[in-house]
Amino acid sequence: MMTSAMGWLARLTPLQVFVFLLLVVFATQFWGVNVLTGQPWTGIRAQLLFDQPGTLHVREVMLGSPAEQPFKEVWNQHPGNPDVRTLAELKWDGQSIPLDYRVRTEPLSVRTYAEFARYLDLQQQLHQAFSSGKPLSFVLGNGLEVSVTPRDHTPLSGIPTLYWQLFAVNLLGLMIGTVVWMYRPYRLEAFCLFIAGLSYYCFESLFAVLIAREFYFPAGLMRALTSLEATFLNLFVWALFLILAYYPNHLLPKRAVYLISLLAVFLSLNYHFQWLELPFHSFVFQFVPIYLFGVWLIYQQWVQSERRPLDRTAALVLQMSAVLPCGIIMVFYSVPVIMGQPPILGIISTRLILLSIFIGWAVGILRFRLFDVEYWWFKSLLWIIGGVLVFLLDVLSVSLLQLSERFSLGLAVVLAGFLYFPLRQGLLQRVLPDRGRELADFLPDFSIDMAKAVTSEHFEDSWQSALRKRFQPLDMRPLDNVLEKARLEDNGLTLLVPDLAGKREYRLSGKQHAARLFNQRDTQMVDSLLTIARMTSNASEMRHKAIAEERQRIMHDLHDTVGAKLMTVAHRLKEPEGKQDVRDALATLRDTIRLSLKETPLYLEEHLADWRAEIGNRAEAAGVELVWQQHGIGQQSLLPRQVFELTQILRELVSNALRHAEPTALEVTVGVEAGVLQFRVSNDGKVTAPEEWRSGTGLQTLEKRIKKLGGQLSSSLHEVDSCRWLWVEFGVRLEQAGSQNAGQ
Repeated sequence: MMTSAMGWLARLTPLQVFVFLLLVVFATQFWGVNVLTGQPWTGIRAQLLFDQPGTLHVREVMLGSPAEQPFKEVWNQHPGNPDVRTLAELKWDGQSIPLDYRVRTEPLSVRTYAEFARYLDLQQQLHQAFSSGKPLSFVLGNGLEVSVTPRDHTPLSGIPTLYWQLFAVNLLGLMIGTVVWMYRPYRLEAFCLFIAGLSYYCFESLFAVLIAREFYFPAGLMRALTSLEATFLNLFVWALFLILAYYPNHLLPKRAVYLISLLAVFLSLNYHFQWLELPFHSFVFQFVPIYLFGVWLIYQQWVQSERRPLDRTAALVLQMSAVLPCGIIMVFYSVPVIMGQPPILGIISTRLILLSIFIGWAVGILRFRLFDVEYWWFKSLLWIIGGVLVFLLDVLSVSLLQLSERFSLGLAVVLAGFLYFPLRQGLLQRVLPDRGRELADFLPDFSIDMAKAVTSEHFEDSWQSALRKRFQPLDMRPLDNVLEKARLEDNGLTLLVPDLAGKREYRLSGKQHAARLFNQRDTQMVDSLLTIARMTSNASEMRHKAIAEERQRIMHDLHDTVGAKLMTVAHRLKEPEGKQDVRDALATLRDTIRLSLKETPLYLEEHLADWRAEIGNRAEAAGVELVWQQHGIGQQSLLPRQVFELTQILRELVSNALRHAEPTALEVTVGVEAGVLQFRVSNDGKVTAPEEWRSGTGLQTLEKRIKKLGGQLSSSLHEVDSCRWLWVEFGVRLEQAGSQNAGQ
């Protein structure tokens, strides 16, 4: 039946829906005005006094009403006497009717069926008196009597302004429910919110008629209005329950929904036919277990929405919208009424508080502007807990300890402070641990990571690492868009963050592994961290630029002075060996200058080509055949210091082979295996066993250079094609090279 109703409503156009609602509003207001204007009228507006429970006070007498002249005469004769504004009883035709709190009591607040029967009996007595056409004698608090003859009908101007104010407010709930349903016509929760808005409008319209009555309604009419008000209120609660049970997760099976529906029907019929009287209160008590069950449903929605931040946030909106208003009504109205005490909140205030449910649930269902919802939801919840705690402690100290009201309130505030603040801190750390991590808490780790960076690439890597540590996103990817400041998207599901260079952005999705939404505080923190990171990166870049400029100046000086002198020495020397030594020294100087001025990274493949060309030229000049082999090189990178040391090692090994061994062939093999760069330099010349070698300065220098690179020198003799070959091998671990500081 619900599905067919949803389908029928979904087929209506917005214009048809508004026409339908306009007819409903017109019909209800036409009926309400007819009921009120059909009542006898005196022009007396009375209300209950909170400081004098049970006392009926004349707030005003309307101009031009039957009661205006008689009451003003008495008030003029007794100025300043409050008793002349108090109504004690009504006399007519020899009968006396007490005018006490029951005259203005809201019918649904009557505790038992027996009290309700007496309430209706009083209403009927007043009806007989006012509709008799005879003069009525109002007995005042000081014993004076004022005679008033009511008119048969109430003029339109005699309807209280409060009635029209409540009518305007009641329309708000109906319009919110209708608008949400029009945006989501095929969603069960939107349909239920529409039903809730319609039922809210109906029972509030009935309430407005009841509250706008002058003194009474006939017993039959009062009973019918009260039963209808209870029915629409139960329908309102039923619709809200379905939203809690099905949005954003389906928590209850269909049969449970049917049972809840049957329960709502039974409660409505039971209140009308009075089959079963509930404990403590015939009508209000039922809402206490309903409220507790609703809180349980909200908690289950929150638990089952884990890892789905939008659904969890929608559940938080439901919690805020339902727990806050209903909790206030439960504590400050329902509980006192159930306990037979005057409520702290007035009945009109409680009805208006229900409107906030529509506003919050409309936000939840439409999922509009959910950023930072967790904080204000939890802050409001803590406010409720604190208020309820003070109220309960105050009531207990008055009722159990028999303390005075003033002293008990102070004691309640003190005790609540000791209990509430530790509870608040514990809940903040447990429920919202992310809120506790301010910028100052995250800054030390962030500063350490940034201090380790040297190059712009390292700074960018540190920035990405900091974002991952802070937000723990499910996904983080770069996009080719320029972004000036951090920005939220997708209702807080996504956070867009600029990079340090300002050339692209990072898209972070799913904060804390999709457990939470990003919020405005996150954007503020990111912008602050971004400013710090850019300042650090710029300072480091300026420092390295200054160092590079100074290094370049020194290298140019070396080239111009030492290099020129080495060239002069090379031209003056006549011995070939001396000239070769000078040329080697000059080549070393040039390599030092070139590598010192070159930016990282340096690719191995490029330097292998340089080494091969240099060794090939030297072998060709010596009449030696060069065999060069390399494998598994790939895109490996080296540091300038490593390139310099390897160049010197290879140059020394080749010089030793060409100078001392007089080989016919020279073979160089280079390869990368298991992250290790391996070299083997071999020759077929006049070689001796390595164990017969005498350790000299050259050999010690080679071993020292290789150890500096994390390798070890080894030599061995091999027979290849009936020829003895000397193999000299060493290796360099590339992982170590890649992890070194790029400034070395």
